[in-house]
Amino acid sequence: MKIPAIGVIAIVGLVLWLVGKDKFKIRLGAQGKLHSLVVDGAGMGEHQVVKAPGAAGTITVVFSGATRDFQGVGITWSYRVRLVVQHSVGGTFSWEPLSGDIFSVGFLEASSPTYSYTVPDVAPAGLYSVTAFLQAQESDTIGNPTGVFTDIPGVSMTHPNAINVVTTPAPPPSGPVTPEGGIGTVDVAQAILRQMQS
Repeated sequence: MKIPAIGVIAIVGLVLWLVGKDKFKIRLGAQGKLHSLVVDGAGMGEHQVVKAPGAAGTITVVFSGATRDFQGVGITWSYRVRLVVQHSVGGTFSWEPLSGDIFSVGFLEASSPTYSYTVPDVAPAGLYSVTAFLQAQESDTIGNPTGVFTDIPGVSMTHPNAINVVTTPAPPPSGPVTPEGGIGTVDVAQAILRQMQS
């Protein structure tokens, strides 16, 4: 006995519904928004926080989630922030502070993680800009997270000239000794002089 095509479609639809329709939601791509980037308490309009090589500081990033499922319904998703601190002149020197913490953020929910950074000992003097990139976990074809985080295209924010690295010449580690001293006056007692004359 042949099952008509309409019957096959109905059976497949029933199976999908019984297994659970949530498992078959395909997310069209994670979205989010960066709101602010504060370096050592200085907002976007304040710049050039003075730091020496080896000095520590903090970076606070405020972001919100905006990921929807395939039906356009807002959902909770996993995000993290990638930070890059780059020399403002030519970008010849840069470093990435550790910023791998993962945050589960709901639709239009805000998060404001703070990260620590340390200016590398080899950082040359000058102004440095801080850029934050919002990353989200990728989705497979049926809406499950893959565990792989990538930058959300176009979702980044730069705090220009946020850090001013100032270096001072270090004293030499070793060198010759320069002996120095002085003589004030030489006094000879009168009694000793008389004894020497007799």
